[in-house]
Amino acid sequence: MIKHVLPYVVGSYGAAILILGFLALTSLLRYRAARRRLAAVEPRSRRSDGSDHGRQGVKS
Repeated sequence: MIKHVLPYVVGSYGAAILILGFLALTSLLRYRAARRRLAAVEPRSRRSDGSDHGRQGVKS
């Protein structure tokens, strides 16, 4: 009985892996596109310390 069911189990696991891979790839591509759009709209210097030295005229 296990021999007859095994292809369906393997197929369902394979389909799940393919679907998750597809979703991960599309989300990565959308993330990169959104970062490019944001960089085009709001050009700032890339600072890793998170400081706001580039913001002028903004009162805290």
